[in-house]
Amino acid sequence: MENLELESLLEALLFTSTEPLTLDHFHSVIPDADKTAIREALERMRAQYESRNAGILLREVAGGYQLNSNPRWNSEIQQLFSKPLIVKLSRSALETLAIVSYKQPITLPEISEIRACNAAGAMKTLLEFNFIKVLGRKRVVGRPFLYGTTREFLLHFGLKDLSELPQLQEFEELIGEKVSPEIFQPSAAPEMDMEPEESDSLELQGE
Repeated sequence: MENLELESLLEALLFTSTEPLTLDHFHSVIPDADKTAIREALERMRAQYESRNAGILLREVAGGYQLNSNPRWNSEIQQLFSKPLIVKLSRSALETLAIVSYKQPITLPEISEIRACNAAGAMKTLLEFNFIKVLGRKRVVGRPFLYGTTREFLLHFGLKDLSELPQLQEFEELIGEKVSPEIFQPSAAPEMDMEPEESDSLELQGE
């Protein structure tokens, strides 16, 4: 398959998909093209979109590739729709999400200690938005739940993986306030017992 033909097909697949597509996804549809050729074609497409500051950009998100609108036009796009395109989180929920993102896996009591207040309400909101989930239980007295971020979190914030999390100054600019530097200090990995998948929707109990 010629380069232009491959890029055209990849673009069509990306446009019609509502989820990021991995190299395995592409290869299952285009078995005649190896993954190296597909990756190179995607990189050419990404460079082309960026070079002309196109309205659509190709990004790596949550382990796959996805077409996204150019952030330059966010305000105009939001005017087109009656409801906001971005979930509005309170400062409390954003700060709690930051703690989970940077220090995961982490328990509710540990989050409340960092924030110097009860974080149960903010955690409930984040669970409802599917931005966080239960990863397991910490091997300490009481075996509290350990929480971490979800694939939905990466998708919503347009992150390839957790290495793209914003730094302290960027996060403070995002919420418009100063936050504790402790949030951004890595934690030692705790001993934990894994929870089954259905535990993602567990209520905040026994913490």
